[in-house]
Amino acid sequence: MIAVQRGTGLSPAAHARMLTAQIQVTDAGPESIGRRDPELRRDLAWGLGWGLATTTAGAAFWHWGDNGGTKALIVALEQPRLAVIVFANSVNGLSITRDIVATALGIAQPGLDWLGYEAYDAPVRVLARAIRAHGAAPALADYRSGRSARIPEPDLNRLGYQLAGIRRMSDAIAVLAQNVADHPASANTYDSLAEVYDQAGERDKAIANYRRSVALDPSNTHGVTELARLTGSAAPTP
Repeated sequence: MIAVQRGTGLSPAAHARMLTAQIQVTDAGPESIGRRDPELRRDLAWGLGWGLATTTAGAAFWHWGDNGGTKALIVALEQPRLAVIVFANSVNGLSITRDIVATALGIAQPGLDWLGYEAYDAPVRVLARAIRAHGAAPALADYRSGRSARIPEPDLNRLGYQLAGIRRMSDAIAVLAQNVADHPASANTYDSLAEVYDQAGERDKAIANYRRSVALDPSNTHGVTELARLTGSAAPTP
């Protein structure tokens, strides 16, 4: 980091090019699929190997690391020469980095918003902790009361699958059923609920939800195929 800030081993021209915008960011970020539409981020660009950001304290460069169970983030201001480097041995390691960057550098880092990693206090994380501690029924009752912020469809869907992955099937079904209630016009919510019902051995409920999903979206090939498997009928030819 110090070498990059100083331009060690580089000509002044090469160092300048490394930290000069070569292309503007025009997508929604690697973890943000389904969260928002792609957009031109005028505060973010790519230099040569580094992400570049326009912050309240001026120009910054940054990058992140994601190796599954370990995460990392590096953010540096060009002037004054300040930087923060974070290494975390957790799949949730980047959930605390907004606060770390704000404390260390006094800035909000636009790159973190672009990356789309959930903050540790994001509504879906708060709900997940409540479910793990007390079960889905009381946690979702509190959620429905309106005391908690609404959770976007993709986030609630992902939480349902995570619970299914650790075999908390009743909790997973409750979460995905809540997603159906929140988004009754979404074919995907019914498809996900059907899939977890199937995993839980509740065949009739799986069939009913796959049928609802396909009725909402006839192009849902996954739902059509699963319906054919569960009912023993041939899937229609596209």
